[in-house]
Amino acid sequence: MGGLHIRAALSLGALYAWFDAAADFLMTYSPFHFIADANVSVGVRFSMDIWFVTVQISVEIGARLSLMGPPLRGIVHVDFWVFGFDIAFGDPAGAAQSLDISFQDFWDLVTQAESSSSKRVEAGGKAAHLFSCNKGLLAQETEKDSKPDDKGLVGEKDKDVKANDTWLVRSGVFQFTIECQFAVQLVTVNNKKALEPQSVTIDDIYAKPMRLSERIDSTLSVTIGGPDNSTSVWKATSAWKDVPQALWGQYKESEDPNVSRPGSDFSNLLNSGGSMCRLIMGVVIEAPIPQVSLDNMPEYCVDKAMKNNIFDDGNEPKFQENVDESTAFAPLPRTLGAENWTALREAWEASPDPRLAVDMWEDIFKTTGLVKTKPTKLIDHNADLYLSAPLLGKTWPREGLQKDDETAFPHIE
Repeated sequence: MGGLHIRAALSLGALYAWFDAAADFLMTYSPFHFIADANVSVGVRFSMDIWFVTVQISVEIGARLSLMGPPLRGIVHVDFWVFGFDIAFGDPAGAAQSLDISFQDFWDLVTQAESSSSKRVEAGGKAAHLFSCNKGLLAQETEKDSKPDDKGLVGEKDKDVKANDTWLVRSGVFQFTIECQFAVQLVTVNNKKALEPQSVTIDDIYAKPMRLSERIDSTLSVTIGGPDNSTSVWKATSAWKDVPQALWGQYKESEDPNVSRPGSDFSNLLNSGGSMCRLIMGVVIEAPIPQVSLDNMPEYCVDKAMKNNIFDDGNEPKFQENVDESTAFAPLPRTLGAENWTALREAWEASPDPRLAVDMWEDIFKTTGLVKTKPTKLIDHNADLYLSAPLLGKTWPREGLQKDDETAFPHIE
C-alpha cells in the first residue's frame, strides 16, 4: 500500500487560502487487484469585521477520484461547496468477480523462481526442488581434459559442474542442500525426522492468494539408498527462510480491502513491519558419520597357532624334490681326524703364487701396498684359528693337470 498527503496554506490578514491533495493506493499481489483514491480541494476564506460582528465568507471546490480493478472501474465525485455529484465509469459488474485462485495458479506463482546453476527436478513444468552441493564436490575429468592440445599439453580439469552432471564427491565431508520452492512443515530423511532450527520460531503455512484461513500441511520426504538398497543414518537439518506474508501469510477477511464490511480493520495494512514470515524451505543433509566396526578380534595365541597344521592330515602339499648339483663343483670329501688339517696345509702350499691376482686387484681398484705372498701365519696356525678344518674345493682342468687329476685348493664353507 502507499499514500500521500500534501497541504499548502496562505494567510494574508483577513484572507486565508488553502490547497489539499491526497492519494491512497492499496494493491493485492496475487491475484492482482488494486484500489486507489485521489482527491484535490481548493478553498478560500475571507473574514470581515462589521461593528461588533465578524462575518466569514468561504468558497471551496473539490474533486475525488476512486479507481479499482481489474477490470478498471471507478467513481468521480465533484464538490461545489453547496452541492456535489458523482460520475461512475467502467464495468460495475467487475466488483462481483471472484478474486480466488486455484492451487495450480498458486503453485505456478511460488515456483516461478528457477536456478540454472543447480540440478532441478521438474514437477509440473516448474522447478520443484533445487539441489546444490555445499562441501566435498570434486572436479571431474572429462574425455576432453585427458586429450593433449596442439602443443602436447594436457589442460586442467573442468571445475564447472553443470546442472545435469553426476556429482563426484568426497564422502568424508560431503554436504548438500535441497531447496524447496514450496514451503514444508516437516522434513524426513530415510523416515527419520530432520533436526528443527534452534532458537527460531517457525510459522504455519498458509496461501494468502488462495484466501485460505486454515494452514496447509506439507511434507518433504527424502530417501537415500546405498548399492544394496540399504539406508544409512544421514544427518539432516531443516533450513528456514524469510518469505513474503503476501504469499504465505494467513488470509483474514477483516483485513482485505477488497471486502469492505462493517467491522473491517485495515490498521495492520499501515504497519510496515511483519511483512515477512519464517518457513522451512529446504533441508541440509550431511554424509553419515563413520562408525567403528563392531567386529571384535578374538583372543589369539601365537604359540598354539605355530603348532597347528594348516592342512588336514593326508592333504599336505608335495614339494618338488631337490636336484643334486653337479659333482664337479662339490668340495672334496672330508676325512677324519688330523688328516683334514694336513690336507689343508698341503693344499695351501700347492696353490699358485697369488702375485698375479693381487696385481690385478691393485690395477682395478687403483691401490698399492697389498701383500703379494701367501698368508704363512694363517697356514701355520690354521688349527688354532678355525674350529674345524675347512672343506677343500676342486679346480680342474688346469695347465699341467689331467682332467681326472683332482688337485685340492682351499675352499672354505
